[in-house]
Amino acid sequence: MRIQNSLPLALFLSTQSVAALDFDLNHPDTIEAAAKVLVSSITTPYNTTFSSKPTFPLPDNPNPYPAWVPPSAWTALIEYAHLSGDTSFNTLVASALQEQATATDGWTKPELSNVEMSSWAIAALTALETGLEEPSDESKSWIDLAKGVFEMQVTRWNEDSAAACSGGLFAGGSDGGSGKPAFANTNFFLLASRLALATGGEDPVFVEWAEKVWTWIEGTMVDKQSWSVNDLSVGSDGKCEIDGVWFRGYRDRAILIEGVANLWNLTAASTENSTWTAPLTSLTSALCATDSPECRPAATDSEDQTVDYIIRGCESGATGQCPFDNRALKGPWIRSLGRAASLVSSLTDAEERLTRIVDASAQAAASRCRPREGEGASIGCDVKWYKSCNTPDGWCMGAMPPTVEVGGLGEVHAALEAVQGVLWTT
Repeated sequence: MRIQNSLPLALFLSTQSVAALDFDLNHPDTIEAAAKVLVSSITTPYNTTFSSKPTFPLPDNPNPYPAWVPPSAWTALIEYAHLSGDTSFNTLVASALQEQATATDGWTKPELSNVEMSSWAIAALTALETGLEEPSDESKSWIDLAKGVFEMQVTRWNEDSAAACSGGLFAGGSDGGSGKPAFANTNFFLLASRLALATGGEDPVFVEWAEKVWTWIEGTMVDKQSWSVNDLSVGSDGKCEIDGVWFRGYRDRAILIEGVANLWNLTAASTENSTWTAPLTSLTSALCATDSPECRPAATDSEDQTVDYIIRGCESGATGQCPFDNRALKGPWIRSLGRAASLVSSLTDAEERLTRIVDASAQAAASRCRPREGEGASIGCDVKWYKSCNTPDGWCMGAMPPTVEVGGLGEVHAALEAVQGVLWTT
């Protein structure tokens, strides 16, 4: 159920000197139009600035994108066609994904991190779900590519019960250092759950592994008060330590929510009381809690500390700044909340809470996107989804958000996921 916002909104390119992107929650066509502007702001530079290279390389930037960002952006573009019905970008998207998938060893190269692998596999599953054109090599169908990553990560799962932080995935291979990132493990859980849902639960291995990974994450990484998810590391004394950052923990909680929603959706139809109802309720009830910074203005931003249901990441930290490698993290975060909302429509409280967050975040994200002067229709987006300065339009003097051409793929793709996330429940 959608909670109507009292602010009347319309899609527009403002008559002010600097344009703003906006839409009306009550009119899906305006949401689709806003999403298309953002899609074009990714695909146009892909064909020009990046010479059709699927990883969007930044040769002049000392801080290249984290390896999971390009596949996350392609996932957003695949979803756009499914959610809007506009397939005009599908040939480009299919070609890029196929090129990346069919390279030598594809997405199971030993040197790939676990997050990079699973992010490409999730893109493949999204392509499968939405009917994107399959690769010409029948041995590399979307489902087979996703299964290949799943099987690789099964072999990388740490089974050494005597070791500190036993269980789980390292950042890299089966012995990829002492750290076990929450992102790598929640993404593996999501991959297993989506494979289970995509195959209708017919192959029990995906459900079994989803249950195994969930049990381990819940028992070792989850803070049961906030239900955020922490990284693990082995300290100098050889003991397992919590090594979490609050905003990444909330993103990883959102990924858990989507994974649990997949399993709830898979089992709810055949089981009167799904075993996944309780964790789903706990996870969604913890969203935007009044005592957390997840959806609340920081003291440095506003005197009003009321929860506004707009998700916040690293920009709400002490410095108000986001390192380059954290500027995309709200993409998978808001995507998972939107997808989860579409899967749990009969759980009214969970669906309403998820939808409220997606709607508020989408409107906020869109309002922080505008074209850079002199760049035509190319849209840039701010990492902050709220007013940056106390000016009439909320923009700081001279501030221009980064477009994809100048390193803004993370911000633009996150805004796209937020805007089109509204369509999951429309």
